[in-house]
Amino acid sequence: MVVIRVIGEYQGSPLVHSLLGSQQTNLEGKEVRFAWAQTALWAVMTTATICGAVNGVHDSLMAPGGLSKLSNMFLQIIW
Repeated sequence: MVVIRVIGEYQGSPLVHSLLGSQQTNLEGKEVRFAWAQTALWAVMTTATICGAVNGVHDSLMAPGGLSKLSNMFLQIIW
């Protein structure tokens, strides 16, 4: 799940890239002290363990991030 989320966050949004004219990661709704990679890792770990802690807005993650987040919540991997 971490790999899926990190790849999705690294690739970013094609629509935003076309508007900006360059490839940049989406930092909206993410903890800027730790950047996108640590936010992705933290989001996967907190949804897998059901602890409820967040360091970024889950709705701000790219589509693969949402998929892994919802999968973790559905499976509730670690009790």
